[in-house]
Amino acid sequence: EHYWRPGLPKADKLIYRVFVDRNIGILNLQSGEIDILNAIPARNVDALRKDQSVRLVIEPSLGYQGIWLNVTKPPFDNLFLRKALEAATDRDVLIRAALNGLAVPSYGPFPPASPVNDGGSPPERDLARAREYLKRAGYPNGFSFTLSITPDPAGQLVAQVLQNMWAEAGIRAQIEQVEWGQLLDKMDKLTYQATPVGWSGRAEPDQNIYAFFYTNGGFNNSGYSNPTVDQLLDQSRLAGNLADRKRIYHDVLTVLRDELPYIYLYHPNVVIALRRDVQGFTYIPDGLIRLAPVTK
Repeated sequence: EHYWRPGLPKADKLIYRVFVDRNIGILNLQSGEIDILNAIPARNVDALRKDQSVRLVIEPSLGYQGIWLNVTKPPFDNLFLRKALEAATDRDVLIRAALNGLAVPSYGPFPPASPVNDGGSPPERDLARAREYLKRAGYPNGFSFTLSITPDPAGQLVAQVLQNMWAEAGIRAQIEQVEWGQLLDKMDKLTYQATPVGWSGRAEPDQNIYAFFYTNGGFNNSGYSNPTVDQLLDQSRLAGNLADRKRIYHDVLTVLRDELPYIYLYHPNVVIALRRDVQGFTYIPDGLIRLAPVTK
């Protein structure tokens, strides 16, 4: 009764349920046991489109997905091995094969609609270039590394698609499954080699880049350090307008795209499913579900 917006909320009570198995969540949605479900796996979208009791909200997100590379120790302290890995990666194939097309290729932390997106296009896959980088790295016959992932079916599919395409260049990824908390610990302590972990994104551009690549930044999980990048990121916080910030971020990304502490892969879509009798829901680009105006 003391809600800060007059006339809201419209529901008397909200019940949140957590489903460890996303398939169980979908069954609960289709049976009417729950009214709204987020984080829908791409593989389930086509079936839900055919369900007349459900409607889907599919919109671009502010976030990105990619691969952290630990640049403090072998094998990815070798720049040319990082370059070989990117050259062997086909973002378009990954999006079609693992994500049902529900994403767009990424070449930086800012989604296409962001005012500071520099319009850069990721390089096309080039196996000949990947093999040349392997030679320059001193590994003409390829190399092996461990790709640490969480035990999530959607993430496993992404990892397997990447594993297969990298193998064509002689890059052998051994997939290691670890629990989310353990993976975060490995990232914080830099005891991993590579991991496909992304970021949900923020409307403020600084929150998508600064802490991730500033020396000893709070989210700098590659151990990356470059004084030029630090200086530019500090400048971005002092810039007076978005045009200046866009120019500075482009300069930062020029360095990051060359040194590759992180390989940007794609900007995923947000997929939310609602029962048809749910009214008043409005999508906000940050992907959070606001329920104050929602009724049933």
